[in-house]
Amino acid sequence: MAMGQAMKSASELSLASFFSDLGWDVALGPPAERLRPDLTIRKGSFHYVAEVKTAAEARSDRVVALLAQAILEALSYAGSEPGAKPLALVGVNELPDALVRRVSDFTGQFAPDIAFGLFGADGRRYFEGNGLSELTRLDERPDAVGHSSPHAPNLLSDLNQWMLKVLLAPEIPASLLTAPRKEFKSGTELAEAAKVSPMSVSRFLGALRRDGFLSSGRTLRLVRREALFERWKSSAVRVGPEQPSRYLISDVDGGQLKKFMGRYRSEACIGLFAAADAYGLGHVSGVPPHVYVRKIGSSIDGDQWKGIRPAREGEKPSLILRQPLFPESVFRGAVHSDQVSATDAIQVWLDVFLHPSRGREQAKLIEEKLINKLIGESA
Repeated sequence: MAMGQAMKSASELSLASFFSDLGWDVALGPPAERLRPDLTIRKGSFHYVAEVKTAAEARSDRVVALLAQAILEALSYAGSEPGAKPLALVGVNELPDALVRRVSDFTGQFAPDIAFGLFGADGRRYFEGNGLSELTRLDERPDAVGHSSPHAPNLLSDLNQWMLKVLLAPEIPASLLTAPRKEFKSGTELAEAAKVSPMSVSRFLGALRRDGFLSSGRTLRLVRREALFERWKSSAVRVGPEQPSRYLISDVDGGQLKKFMGRYRSEACIGLFAAADAYGLGHVSGVPPHVYVRKIGSSIDGDQWKGIRPAREGEKPSLILRQPLFPESVFRGAVHSDQVSATDAIQVWLDVFLHPSRGREQAKLIEEKLINKLIGESA
């Protein structure tokens, strides 16, 4: 037996053990029969016929060529097995991030609907496809493949909260959230629209599927939204550092806030009650406006914030600077109008519900106008 064939057989056995350990029903193809898939795997409604290739080294040109061959063969096998989808798998001695990006870009351009997986002898693995994305493990390098439990990504990390907003965006007026608005059929499409790496999207979708928040339909659609929003709200109990501040010039007509926001439009946005006021969902008055800034100590150029100073003890603040714990979710979704950026309506709902100044009343209004409708859409 040639060395390449021996390596390939070892890869098939390793993958069969890997999928079996994770609850998949696995059937190995006959070793000498080249008109049958290397693996057939099933789990619930997922059914794949897989072609397995092995690359001697992690060169992107060779891996992409092997993947393309595996895709063509898996497509052929799937055509003769009712209900089965093609799955292309390539094993390498190591799986660097650059290789994952190159392969994901290739499939996104030429085979966006084909499931694929990369698995490295270093223990890293990357999958795209329904029921497969949660198998990705890129954050660390375990000693052996398939014997340690998959890394469980944080569903409500900063970028994941932004991607939740992107998935919900088609159901939210543009005046309440800035985000691309379309239905996504694959993680590649979501990554491109949300401007997030394919690896981050894969981990995000895997976490959604793991926790039962993603439908099994043709498009990426959130389900069990009431439970999802409750968990999301629970993640917002902590707030970032704040700095109560005063304007250097008396603010008689309210123009100082607009002047400050115009000066720092790329790195500041109003939040909480002031943001709700900005797009017509305001309910509470008399609270100093909160302004989110990326770095509370200074502006992006390293200078102190112009036009304001820290408020003295006992002095009523003109505004309150707040540094967000989840800056990408806060700033990417911000709504822009009249030289002022305001956090999106979901962000306001997350930020105000525990605020002592009638925050629950403001949150309830947003629930009535928006959140309950989003929950109802998944019923």
